[in-house]
Amino acid sequence: MIRVGVIGYGYWGPNLVRNLAEIPTCQVAAVSELRKDRRDLVSSRYPAATVTADSSELIRDPRIDAILVATPLSAHYALALEALRRQACAGREAAGGHLGPGPQTPGGSRATPPGADGRPHLRLHERRGEHP
Repeated sequence: MIRVGVIGYGYWGPNLVRNLAEIPTCQVAAVSELRKDRRDLVSSRYPAATVTADSSELIRDPRIDAILVATPLSAHYALALEALRRQACAGREAAGGHLGPGPQTPGGSRATPPGADGRPHLRLHERRGEHP
């Protein structure tokens, strides 16, 4: 069973959570959303999921195997980097955790801020002995 956390329950988040909930080998373990009305909606639809306003709480949760970021693009880089750092520090790769090639926008471009070159992402992969 893959326990998934979803950050963001605005535009794309509800679709991601709904689809994940229908996959027999997945469990929506946690959802992070800033808006209280959206958190209340998640709680009513998915009572088994932990719901929080704090994305860092979701990222730090050792029960989470995978994290999907469904926030506005401007927040993707910081959230993905925080998740990468947490994964590397927690040694999740030893437990079979895996990090994909990096966040993508719906159009396929990398979710990095202007001027960023992805080096922190590559350094974390190198530290883990992986090559993205």
